[in-house]
Amino acid sequence: MNRIEKIEVFGFWGDRTIELQVHPDVNFLIGMNGSGKTTFIRLVSAALTADISELNRLPFESIKITLKNFSGLKKPSIVVEKVLAPPRYSALFRYSIRNSSRGKVAEYHLGEHEQRFTTRRARHLRRPSSMRQREDYRDVSAHLNSLINISWLSIHRSRLVAERNEDINYDSSVDIRLNKLVNQIIRYHSELSQQSSKLLEDFQKEIFLSLLKGYDNVTSIFTFEIEEIRSALVEIFLQFSISERSDQEIINRHFDKASSIREKLLENSKVTLSTNEISTLFSTLRIKTIGEKWRALEEERKEIFSPIRIFRETIDTLYQRKQIQISEEGELIAITTTNKRLKPMDLSSGEKQLLIFLGEALLQRRQPQIYIADEPELSLHVAWQEQLVRKLRAINPNAQVLFATHSPDIVGPYNDKVFEMGDLLN
Repeated sequence: MNRIEKIEVFGFWGDRTIELQVHPDVNFLIGMNGSGKTTFIRLVSAALTADISELNRLPFESIKITLKNFSGLKKPSIVVEKVLAPPRYSALFRYSIRNSSRGKVAEYHLGEHEQRFTTRRARHLRRPSSMRQREDYRDVSAHLNSLINISWLSIHRSRLVAERNEDINYDSSVDIRLNKLVNQIIRYHSELSQQSSKLLEDFQKEIFLSLLKGYDNVTSIFTFEIEEIRSALVEIFLQFSISERSDQEIINRHFDKASSIREKLLENSKVTLSTNEISTLFSTLRIKTIGEKWRALEEERKEIFSPIRIFRETIDTLYQRKQIQISEEGELIAITTTNKRLKPMDLSSGEKQLLIFLGEALLQRRQPQIYIADEPELSLHVAWQEQLVRKLRAINPNAQVLFATHSPDIVGPYNDKVFEMGDLLN
């Protein structure tokens, strides 16, 4: 996948040109209200997601976004040009995409062909686009997805929704976004659980296969720790819902006997063992092998769920008097200091906002990602603003952050990553 290396906009606000050399990790656009930072960041997002409705509203002539491969030298590019359309119709857009700096250009033509009607009944109807246009839209979306992963969060989008529907306000639009995020986390947790279950299935197969395997190094009985093997066996019992307590006597008897055999061999390596003692010895060696595989499997399972763990620990360091728990089904629950259980929708507006921003980083699955957001500081306490970007990158260190903000606290220690819109326009 690729990150953004350079952004060039021509005809911004009609007569301005913007050129921005983007940092590979963190970038902030700052400026006064009306300076164009929100328009600019929405334009970048719309171009990378083929959001034709958004592109049609934004004031620009063309935009070129040069990418760079995270692990290589290739420099793909995306050019979007606004083409004048007949009266009463939306603009048309020409996408020109290269997979490398010298690669062949793939060209696509897109447009909503939205027609406005004077009658109230048909005011929001759209004329169906041609089959070729629909195919081009699918093709350009697939092409963009092959080049980049992008996350786009915007408070302004929520406000636009609110303006179109008086029944939806800012708070409810945040709840809509949060509800979507919670469902996505449930699905992500299910994916991780399936990976973990596959490891358990493989482990069960390994148990049966171990019945057919011999041992080349029987002398390893002199070096293993009886208590460590016993502990691993108890862990396996608990995982597969086998009651340790009911079988405690059998477990103790076996390992006491194994310990006695080892002491006998340590005193005299040429001592003759009974058939029963040999059977105990080999059973213990088999348990040792299975236990070692179990410990290795447990490390793999911890690694599988480590994104969820890091996400929870990160939120817990920020929330006060609350901790986030995720059930085996992937459902998020906030536990208060008084042991009250809260659903995500019951959290404060700032807690919801923080959960959305960090949850989006979790869903990026540690993959190279372009993370774009507008005014992430809204509803966040100053202490959270100071830590937001660092926490986001702790959850996904491969994210390239591009934020538009008014908050010096969001910028924090990244003063060398700041772009002033006034300077860019001049």
